[in-house]
Amino acid sequence: MPWREQVLKGLLGADLVGFQRAEDCRNFGRAVRHILGYRTQRDSVQVPTDEGTRIARYGDYPISIDAKAFETLGRDPKVRARAAPNP
Repeated sequence: MPWREQVLKGLLGADLVGFQRAEDCRNFGRAVRHILGYRTQRDSVQVPTDEGTRIARYGDYPISIDAKAFETLGRDPKVRARAAPNP
């Protein structure tokens, strides 16, 4: 992605960056280290500023869904027909 540095720096403007999955969280930490060269610890990044550094935290915070509702939808013939691959 050509603007990856801007995206990462923009996200790091927040005090806390949250992800749905732990794998996404790990990928974010790796990207910050490899693309920006910032130091990371388990759940934080040292973000350089004009005044020194600040700490931005990141973590995985999965949301829950109404599994029963999705199961019901998955059994609906109209939904199944729409989700089926087109030949």
